[in-house]
Amino acid sequence: MARNKYPEETVKKILDVAERLFAERGYEHTTMADIVAGLDGLTKGAVYHHFKSKEDIFEAVFERANRSVVTRAEEILADSSLTGLEKLRALDESSAAGPSADMLRAMRPSSDPIASSRLLAREYLDAL
Repeated sequence: MARNKYPEETVKKILDVAERLFAERGYEHTTMADIVAGLDGLTKGAVYHHFKSKEDIFEAVFERANRSVVTRAEEILADSSLTGLEKLRALDESSAAGPSADMLRAMRPSSDPIASSRLLAREYLDAL
């Protein structure tokens, strides 16, 4: 079996297709099979090589979209010239400018703990 020389391109392709499908159909109505079908020749095995589940893909889509917000937050926290209150205000401003709220609304993951138990459990762990 030939090795993929550009795994970062494969991951980018997977995330691009998944983001588009999540936005068009919503998270709940997008399956792993839908994602694989949109990848022009990539196999299900290739997708599972990079991601364990649809939840992992969903999380990676958000992480990629919000990378600039996280980078800005790290800069704010490291800025010793700001007071604690100034840091809180700057963090609030930078997070409000991020794409996550709009993306989440467009992708419509269920808040039902039974329907999205794994996704909600990951969010709970991240919050803690």
